[in-house]
Amino acid sequence: TVQLHPLIREFFGMKRSQMAEDEAMKRSFYLAIIAEADKAGNKPEQSLLKETNAVLPHLAEASKQFEAAGNEETLASCLAWLAFLYYFQGRYAEAEPRYAQALEIYQRQLGGDHPDVARSLNNLAFLYYFQGRYAEAEPRYVQALEIYQRQLGGDHPDVASSLNYLAEFYCSQGRYAEAEPRHMQALEIRQCQLGGDHPDVASSLNSLARLYYSQGRYAEAEPLYIKALELSDRVLGVAHSTTMTIRQNYAACLKAMVSAFNAASPMPLSRSLDP
Repeated sequence: TVQLHPLIREFFGMKRSQMAEDEAMKRSFYLAIIAEADKAGNKPEQSLLKETNAVLPHLAEASKQFEAAGNEETLASCLAWLAFLYYFQGRYAEAEPRYAQALEIYQRQLGGDHPDVARSLNNLAFLYYFQGRYAEAEPRYVQALEIYQRQLGGDHPDVASSLNYLAEFYCSQGRYAEAEPRHMQALEIRQCQLGGDHPDVASSLNSLARLYYSQGRYAEAEPLYIKALELSDRVLGVAHSTTMTIRQNYAACLKAMVSAFNAASPMPLSRSLDP
């Protein structure tokens, strides 16, 4: 945990008439705060909540100072991180205006067709989705995907991620026929661009398997779960959270397969359910 409040008080005790070097120092200081938020964002979720409580007040102060200085480029990044941390804490009403302001800055500074605009659109879409505001989430997922495809090409890993977001959204709505081709396209892009041994490939395999599982297509889901689990075990390790999630999903699929078989057969099937 980083203790920065005394430094903040010291920096903002400076007079506005001080030398340019002091302003440069302030900027470096606040960029360091954003870096701490970035560092927190890459940690496992169980420790992230503690980190957000430590970082939030510093990011909030930093955003005020960047806004007062008219430094919009860094302000947008700061606002996006601040919004994410509020979102993570379930403080959606505080996250939304900051995501929206970051998006507006990116659109004004970079134009409406920039990857940073797409990223901001996805951020808002996630927020709306978790609030049950599906009609507002979907067009932003779609717009973000279209921007990535135009600006990065159809086979870029960021396109795969955006396809996956949209597919997961469709799955949550029971719109499986729309989700399946997007999950398949995301998997294909990741296999081609990242190689067959990348963790994102395991995630895509798991997502597609979960789609089939949700539709009761267990025979199609099982081999994908096996591939995903073998890959995640090898690349991330058996104790990694992604590996454990895939293992749990696979176990649920096996149980469903046994239940379906027993329901259709007079002779119950016994099978180990521990993949």
